[in-house]
Amino acid sequence: MKKLFPLGAVVLLLAFSLCVVNCSGKRTATVKANKKVVELVKTWDPKVNFYTSKKNPLKSIDGLRQKEIACFGPELAGNIQAFYDAAQIKKEYGDAVQVIGPENPIFIIENGPRLYLTLSNYEPKLKEAVKVRFSY
Repeated sequence: MKKLFPLGAVVLLLAFSLCVVNCSGKRTATVKANKKVVELVKTWDPKVNFYTSKKNPLKSIDGLRQKEIACFGPELAGNIQAFYDAAQIKKEYGDAVQVIGPENPIFIIENGPRLYLTLSNYEPKLKEAVKVRFSY
């Protein structure tokens, strides 16, 4: 019986630590993209990040439409437009960029964006989001 107590304590401690690691903080969603997108995003300021839905994360940029991309901050419009070109997004609305403030429930809005670009200092306001990492 005395040997079971330390074993049980270790198991509980391990389960608790796994929950803390997996349940707290933001994780990263890996999104499949082409080489141009991966290389483009690497050139940006590290404080500029894409985010996607935590509950329904974007898996690939294939089929992504212009209306499914948004940002916060007029200074990021050029980044979005460069992303359109690198990702070969069909420009249904020309060079228009959808701007949504981070206080909004971005990934809960009906027909809202699947991909959101903003500065990392707004990340705490993005409760339902995870940071995106592009790979090819």
